[in-house]
Amino acid sequence: MVYLFFFGLLIFFYVIYYKSKTKNIKYNYKIKDKSKYNNDYEKLLHTPEWYRCREKILSLHNYTCDWCGTNKNLQVHHKKYLKFPNGKFVKPWEYNKKDLMCLCEFCHKKYHAFYKVNTYYCKYNSKYDVFD
Repeated sequence: MVYLFFFGLLIFFYVIYYKSKTKNIKYNYKIKDKSKYNNDYEKLLHTPEWYRCREKILSLHNYTCDWCGTNKNLQVHHKKYLKFPNGKFVKPWEYNKKDLMCLCEFCHKKYHAFYKVNTYYCKYNSKYDVFD
């Protein structure tokens, strides 16, 4: 019985690994709010402010992936997204460092394939207090 469990687990991780190595993968996550993926958000990821924030997060994590420990193709991942009541998103570098994590490209794709990144509304008057 235990052997069947481990055999099934082995096959599960092999399928995940194999699918992630193939080109043109279509992951099974849906983006509910596509407004943050527009050109404005992409431009924000190429600003000096984001590069400074990214460098801080990478150095805090010793330039290693939080999941697998590699030091190649590192990316900074937002664990959640914050949005103001008017619908505008908080700038990527204004997040608390506990809401950012360091992942390699492979683990980042796995994260988005299996976990949903929630969007929360935050207040204007405080430093991004979250409310539902």
